[in-house]
Amino acid sequence: MRTFLRIILIILTLCFGIAAINLEFGRQELGLFDELKQIPFVILCILTILLTIVDYKSFRTTKTFLNFLPTFLAVLFLGVTIYKKIIRNNINNERTVLKVVNQAGAKNVLEFDFKKDNNYVLTEFNLLGRDVYYGKYKRNSDTVYLLTNSYDGKINTMPKFGIISHDTLFWYKFDTMLIEKQD
Repeated sequence: MRTFLRIILIILTLCFGIAAINLEFGRQELGLFDELKQIPFVILCILTILLTIVDYKSFRTTKTFLNFLPTFLAVLFLGVTIYKKIIRNNINNERTVLKVVNQAGAKNVLEFDFKKDNNYVLTEFNLLGRDVYYGKYKRNSDTVYLLTNSYDGKINTMPKFGIISHDTLFWYKFDTMLIEKQD
C-alpha cells in the first residue's frame, strides 16, 4: 500500500509540477479568474510536503538516500516555478522609463511599459481581461529596438523598432502610439 501511495504521489507531483511550470513560463492571462491559475502551484506545494513525509518514512526503513529522489524532483519543480515568479515580480516592480499606449481608433489595443533595466512589459487588452508578455529592448537616443519578446497573441508581426518624436512613438510597419510617460 505504501508503494502504491508513493507512485500516486510521484505521478501527481509530475503532473502538477509540469502544469505549474507551463503556467509560469507561458502567457500571463490576467482577468476575472486569474487567481485560479495558482492552484497547480499550491497543490505542488502540498504534494511536496506529503512526498517528503512518505519518503522520510521509507528512508527510515531502507536507509538509502535514493528514496528522496521524488522529493528532490518536487523541490526542483518548486524552485523553478518560484524563480520565474521572482523574476516576473522584479520586472513588474522596476521603474518605468517609457510607457506608450495606442492612439484612439488603433487596430491593436496594446500598451508597452519599458522598464529601467532594458526589460519591457507588453499588455494586450481583450474582452475579459488582458494578456501580459515580457521581453528585452534597447534604446539609442530616440530609437527603441525590441530585441526579444514572448508574444504569441493575435498580431501576426510585432514591430522591430520605433522612433520617438515629441509625444509619439512611430513603429516601423505598425501602429503609431502615444507616449503616456517618459523619464
